[in-house]
Amino acid sequence: MKTDPERAESVFPNTRWSVVKAALDFRERATAMHEFSWLCQAYWYPLYGFARRKGHPPEDAADLTQEFFGLLAGGDLLKQADPAKGKLRTLFLTVFSRQLVNSRERERAAKRGGEAEIVELDREAAEGWLASEPVDPGLTPEHWFDRQWALTVLERCLDRLGARMVQEGKEQEFAVLRPFLSVSGIGAASTEDAAHGLGISADNLRQKLLRLRARFRSLLEEQVAESLATPTAEAIKEEIRCLQHAIRESL
Repeated sequence: MKTDPERAESVFPNTRWSVVKAALDFRERATAMHEFSWLCQAYWYPLYGFARRKGHPPEDAADLTQEFFGLLAGGDLLKQADPAKGKLRTLFLTVFSRQLVNSRERERAAKRGGEAEIVELDREAAEGWLASEPVDPGLTPEHWFDRQWALTVLERCLDRLGARMVQEGKEQEFAVLRPFLSVSGIGAASTEDAAHGLGISADNLRQKLLRLRARFRSLLEEQVAESLATPTAEAIKEEIRCLQHAIRESL
């Protein structure tokens, strides 16, 4: 799932609990709807996919996801944003799981299409993503959610890094080197082909990759800090370990 690199670089780049912060701003000023919608756009798929893996049909999964962000926009979810919960990932999964248990399909079906959408859901694309995933009977909906959340965080970091490199006039360089940072590109990217594509030596390529990975790690730490109520250095490291584990567990 792709996001707009320019928005990735400009919207709430250094705030904790960024989606919750966006919701607070949304309630206080009408002009914040664009920022709030964009941030929700980055997080809707893990929720939608979780509902689908819990057995909800596409229409209900979409409605449940919209309702969740409606609660966030309305402030109801913010009452549960207790710093003691620690992680935005945990907050979202806990509240959304409770929402699924308490869902009332008949009332939701009656309301369908009658309320403004908070998030623009590409349900067709989401169903394609879900269908293309290999069948893993041991992957619970909760583990899938953690994995998809981790992939979303990594994708947002790549978008931010790409936006910055475009500003630096290094768009081609990032296009060639991006596969070395993405989960799908690991093991498939060729250093020889990359060096040839950039017209540099293998040693120069290694140096570029070292610098690029350092920048990516820094952005990852910033992104993770935004999702923690108390972003201490150890808490950031622990959450990154959890995200890495969620991805490795599913490979």
